[in-house]
Amino acid sequence: MSKEIRENSIYLPVAIEYIGGKTVKLPHELETAELITKVIVKDREGNYYKIGPNEKGLRFAKGEISYKEYLKLKRKENRRFFTYFTSITGSFFIAGWTIIKFFL
Repeated sequence: MSKEIRENSIYLPVAIEYIGGKTVKLPHELETAELITKVIVKDREGNYYKIGPNEKGLRFAKGEISYKEYLKLKRKENRRFFTYFTSITGSFFIAGWTIIKFFL
């Protein structure tokens, strides 16, 4: 996905951030063994944006959505993940408690 962002972006790709915080400025040989966490792009006014290598990041890079919309979608996804995680964890807790209560 990061390759698509670099190739289709209306912004200038300036760096890649790997897991662990390592940042490599472009153009540079990318390390395929490491996981890319952010693509850093720059607009004409000199503003830098860190975007994730995902569909939302690609939409921002293509100019389909603004950075505010990108951040809003990212927060919405994080909330959804937290809600699912909490629900699943709660379900397992209740199921475990029920099994302990009725079968032991």
